[in-house]
Amino acid sequence: MPIQIGETELYAQLAARHHTRNNTARQQCGIKTPRSHAQGLWFWVLFFGLALGIGGIIFAAGIDKTLRTTLWSRPPDHPFLYLLAGTLGGFWLFADGWWLRQRKRLIESIPTSTIRSLALGLVEISGRAQPEEQVLSSPFSGFPCVFYTYAVEERVGSGKHTRWETIAKGTSEQPFFISDTTGRVLVVPLDAELILQDERTVRNDWLGALSSTTIAGLTRLGISTERWLGNKILRCRESFILPEVQVYVLGTAHAHRGATERVENAARLYIGNNRDHEFIISDRSEKDLLSHLRWQVWAYRAGGLALTASCLIVFAKYYLRTIS
Repeated sequence: MPIQIGETELYAQLAARHHTRNNTARQQCGIKTPRSHAQGLWFWVLFFGLALGIGGIIFAAGIDKTLRTTLWSRPPDHPFLYLLAGTLGGFWLFADGWWLRQRKRLIESIPTSTIRSLALGLVEISGRAQPEEQVLSSPFSGFPCVFYTYAVEERVGSGKHTRWETIAKGTSEQPFFISDTTGRVLVVPLDAELILQDERTVRNDWLGALSSTTIAGLTRLGISTERWLGNKILRCRESFILPEVQVYVLGTAHAHRGATERVENAARLYIGNNRDHEFIISDRSEKDLLSHLRWQVWAYRAGGLALTASCLIVFAKYYLRTIS
């Protein structure tokens, strides 16, 4: 849906009011002027830049000394490639932990708004999920819901080369409402990152066969359960948001085309995606979501460091020897 970007007079008034309020706060609280703040910022930039430069020189000197006093004790082989992949994977886990920490800090820094007080831009709301028009049905179990996501995987290969290959995935595209005690607002879930608690999985291997509801859902998606010799081994996964379930949303509030300031937020605004901001939909509370992210941050960072250190220790022990 197109986004109307106008209202220049309103933004100018808000900017002027924000500027005046910030200046008053600085005068009352004794906050430093922008010039002194910029000077302090330059001091820390230079300080950390100098520290990183000295640290880089020491690190490079240590690497050079190590290379001059060590030799390969055995040529690179397949285990060496595994160690290299493990080292890079450890760095990736640590970097992913840092990114999750940034997301956690973003969620903590944004206050939860009531729907009546929403303004354009990045917002955080919490409320009950309600369908916009008719209630949807989850694709494989048929549960009534306001939103769902699914994935279908097929087992291919044999023996040690067996793997699950994704053959279809998607989400429902119908918007839904979030309602609190002050009103309701439309959420357009396209391109949202979903953090949902329950995921239902069904498969048709020796543990059991697919139900008729699941087969009907696969048929609607254009996926056949049969092949030229026997049946496909499929794994169907789905998650969904039930009606009236409490939902947390972090996204960007946009204005409907042609909407005016006088109408209520339910008719004036909707929450959707913005490539410059996070867009998260979760059926966890903000407290549970932050707790979940906190554990993820520690697990990714500690696991990344442990994996990298272990691979480097094994590499130094079996592939390098010191020149006496």
